[in-house]
Amino acid sequence: MVLASLNQGQFYTTDGSGNIALMKRHAGWRKTWQLIVPGNFGGNDYTDLLFYDPTTGEGEFYTRDGSGNIAFLKKHTGWRKTWQLIVPGNFGGNNYTDLLFYDPTTPNTGEGEFYTTDGSGNIAFLKKHTDWRKTWKLIVPGNFGGNDYTDLLFYDTTATSLTAPIVVTVPPANAPTIPQGFHSPFSFTPSGAPVIQWNGYTYWAYSYTDNRMAMAIVAYDAKGQIVKQWEKPGARYLTSITVDAEGKTITLTGQANLTTVLSWDELKL
Repeated sequence: MVLASLNQGQFYTTDGSGNIALMKRHAGWRKTWQLIVPGNFGGNDYTDLLFYDPTTGEGEFYTRDGSGNIAFLKKHTGWRKTWQLIVPGNFGGNNYTDLLFYDPTTPNTGEGEFYTTDGSGNIAFLKKHTDWRKTWKLIVPGNFGGNDYTDLLFYDTTATSLTAPIVVTVPPANAPTIPQGFHSPFSFTPSGAPVIQWNGYTYWAYSYTDNRMAMAIVAYDAKGQIVKQWEKPGARYLTSITVDAEGKTITLTGQANLTTVLSWDELKL
């Protein structure tokens, strides 16, 4: 275990019964190591270690000897300072542990980069992904698919639902109070207006009384209280709503078959 306040590292053995015994204590370690990643980086029979310091953008590989000692293998500088997770695994098919680096701070989406290692502390770029979520909290390696390579479990604590929004038809008698500045939602659907329901909220698409080419999306909670409101240009006077589960979008069709599109992320409250 690592005692950060004392900048110490302590190696313990276990005995298969839940007991631990001190093997060796190290003092004077860098206080700014954020991640310590285990793996086969040096080719011996013991687990080696990669230490990552985001304050300097440095990574250092060390080998182990089975007695709690560590030996410096190689230092890397110029690494990205925004890696949140470094995940070990077999991603390249050689005999050494490869690495997945994950950065959730890039402007639009999260990024993941795979690298192989060679047993001497070197890393070689394998592949980059630029379309990952920015909200993965954990990426867990394991054998989930049964092939020879390491699979991954991604875990997001911010996701509110894995189910698709649904569209229901609400008759005029069950409509909420319409805010000022909006037309009745039943202008083109007098018997019942299409609305979106998702995660306990109901979303209505109103048109403006000034007839601008836009719809106002108004979200109501279970008590009928407005919790959010925003404008979507492109169409007015709603006639129908369709949900694309694969693309995670919602299309609002209005007068003259003009449309405006919502992403599911826009609905998150």
